[in-house]
Amino acid sequence: MPVFDSGGYAVNGRIDGAFVYMLLCGEGDAIYVKIGMSAQPTRRLMTLVNNCPVPAQRFATANTYSRKMAYAVERALHRKMKHWRQQGEWFRLEHGDKEEFNGIWKSVFTKFAKPHWPLSWVQVPVQPIVRQAATRSWYWRKKNMRYLRAA
Repeated sequence: MPVFDSGGYAVNGRIDGAFVYMLLCGEGDAIYVKIGMSAQPTRRLMTLVNNCPVPAQRFATANTYSRKMAYAVERALHRKMKHWRQQGEWFRLEHGDKEEFNGIWKSVFTKFAKPHWPLSWVQVPVQPIVRQAATRSWYWRKKNMRYLRAA
């Protein structure tokens, strides 16, 4: 996956991707799921983790070929999962809802997938990403401390 800058283009000159993401947070018997879209899902993950009141467990992204498609997939997921909606783009599921939940997102992905662009989730655990970002931030502050003190 290319590294993205904030200007809408990847460092290699390609246009930013459009991702649908899902953050799964767990506590007790409930699973809270945030479904959204972003051109920079890792950056979005960091803002979500900092504002999530329950421990974040897994983060999944699906790369779509356009922002328009990402919006359509996100909207379809929200519509089909409306009976679990808590607030905004957050959904609350019980552990027993897992099979129905998986069936819904699979049906949405099947509807929007193209032969040349299949849709699938890439899942990662959240904590290693958070630790890596914190380490990078610490090294950046240490490296730039002399410049910060001079200001």
